[in-house]
Amino acid sequence: GRPRLSSKNPQTKSTLAPSNMREEISIGVEFICSLLNGKLPEPQLFDFQQRLYSLLFQRFEGHWNPEKPSHGSAYRCILSTGEKMDPTLRTAADSACASIAAILPPCLSVWIDPYEVSYRIGTQGSICHIFERTPLSPPTLKTSPPTFSVASKPFIPGPFLLASSPIH
Repeated sequence: GRPRLSSKNPQTKSTLAPSNMREEISIGVEFICSLLNGKLPEPQLFDFQQRLYSLLFQRFEGHWNPEKPSHGSAYRCILSTGEKMDPTLRTAADSACASIAAILPPCLSVWIDPYEVSYRIGTQGSICHIFERTPLSPPTLKTSPPTFSVASKPFIPGPFLLASSPIH
């Protein structure tokens, strides 16, 4: 397994700074899109980015437990190998009419968990943390935020997502 953040002082639900998925999903999506930057036309990349965010938000609902961040981590892992692509990635790519299988690294794992986003390229590679925080600390980006040319169009979750989400 991969190393997890641990808290020496267990916190009760009422004292946790809530992790509502939006920040972690945004960072994970931005990371994946940074791997596609310059390899897809901007409109396709932007559509892929929007669709992937919405799909991941839907996928993770009911599978996001900030009190037990490692619970459900395998379900929230986005895995793309040379032979098999995560169904959420495939659906987002198909929606954007984008062919991304040949563009992504041959074996990519991205974990989007409460308080942490990390990735690994290859089956034996090191796990790199993009973002992590403890429940009561401010967020810390471990690397420079991914940048890509669609920055002229800021990432905005789809309107149906904001309107229907129980988490605001």
